[in-house]
Amino acid sequence: SSDLDNSSHSLAKKTAIFFMDMTVNVGITMLVYVGCVGYGFNDLMSVAIAGFMGHQGTRSIYIVELIIIEKLGAKSTFENIKKESDNGKV
Repeated sequence: SSDLDNSSHSLAKKTAIFFMDMTVNVGITMLVYVGCVGYGFNDLMSVAIAGFMGHQGTRSIYIVELIIIEKLGAKSTFENIKKESDNGKV
């Protein structure tokens, strides 16, 4: 379970997690790309591998979605939809 599933996090904490995740994501993606190019992969293959490794950056987008949902006051609706989908009702 993600650290972000805890609804008691403040906006500042969620924002800090967002920036930390994005920084790590960009850093890892760039390191993987440079490593692939240095190892001898062609550019297209290097970009594909780095993009795949950077896919976890979508976790940061999930944080932004949680913040927006909370600000709009739709948090309980989101939780209900998630519970229903987990139970196979949706």
